Amino acid sequence: MPSRIIKTLDDAQRAINELQDWKDKLTTAPWDFHGLRITNASPSKDDNDYVIRAELIKPPPAANLEHDVYTAVFSRDAPVDGEIIPSYVAGTDRDGKLVQVWLTAIGAPASAALVINPTLNGVTLLTAPITLPISSTAVIVSNAFVSPFPVVGYQTKLGGIVITGGGATGVSMGIVVRRN
Repeated sequence: MPSRIIKTLDDAQRAINELQDWKDKLTTAPWDFHGLRITNASPSKDDNDYVIRAELIKPPPAANLEHDVYTAVFSRDAPVDGEIIPSYVAGTDRDGKLVQVWLTAIGAPASAALVINPTLNGVTLLTAPITLPISSTAVIVSNAFVSPFPVVGYQTKLGGIVITGGGATGVSMGIVVRRN
């Protein structure tokens, strides 16, 4: 702003108005600091101060997948004897060790026990098929895996075969895997 000599009251009023306009622009208009670099900046002291890079919150470390578990869940409305359960195909970061297999139903089996043989790439997972007794809707859990201990890898197919449906309805089976 050029300096000027104020001779009249009108000159003084004009100068005051220009100062007020300049102050309003500083406090109300958005400033564009794109590309502006402040050297030797110190850490902020007030909540409205700019911050330096060292003050920025660092993102949390990546999730530790080492001990995470996931469950491949299979649901059938009314499984029938001999039905092959469609496969769950393990994708990236889904490799690991089997933890357990569980089985339950909303409508209990009435004519025979619900018996399912869980499989990994078509090979039996358990030493004996998992069985839900007649008239039961409990959650049945098994971790009696065959030896050598099966592991899940990239594009491994988890599934199962219904040996007897027993009239059960709303059947769910889960294969729990702990990631490597």
